[in-house]
Amino acid sequence: MEMGLQYDREIRRWCLDGRDLHCGDGLVVQVGGRWLPVRVESDDRHGWLLYGDGDRVRILPSRSLPARSES
Repeated sequence: MEMGLQYDREIRRWCLDGRDLHCGDGLVVQVGGRWLPVRVESDDRHGWLLYGDGDRVRILPSRSLPARSES
């Protein structure tokens, strides 16, 4: 089931499938109509980032992305 990647301002973390994500957690997000496997990381300078195959995407707390668990 496809869920949205949501930011929880109380715990200051991104959440997916009812669980909060931690640095290094893998997931699949939809960007530009394509599903991409990524891992989530926190960066003091840039906030939260998603890392994929050679790509880095900054995600803002006000945004929601279609996402699903990696499995």
